[in-house]
Amino acid sequence: MVIESDSQIKRTKVFSVIPLTSNLNNKTRDDILVKTNKNNNLFRDSILKVHHLESFDQFRFIKKIGEINDKILDKVKNYLKIHFDF
Repeated sequence: MVIESDSQIKRTKVFSVIPLTSNLNNKTRDDILVKTNKNNNLFRDSILKVHHLESFDQFRFIKKIGEINDKILDKVKNYLKIHFDF
C-alpha cells in the first residue's frame, strides 16, 4: 500500500509503502486486516504489516491495483501517528 501524498511523490519520486501479505497466520497486534472487495482488487483477505514501512523509487511500480476504504486508511493514519509519536 502506497502511503505517500501526491505532492510528496512529485517532489521526491519515491513511494513510501506498507507491505501486504495474505498470510493471516503471522498477524501481530499492530497489523491491519484488509478484506477483499471490488475496490482493492485483492485476491484474498490480507494484512497490512504497518510496522514494516519501506520506500521505493517510483519506477519499481508498474500500475495501480486498487484502493483501500476510508476506514482502513484511518487505521493506518492512527498507527502512523503512534509510530512517529505525533
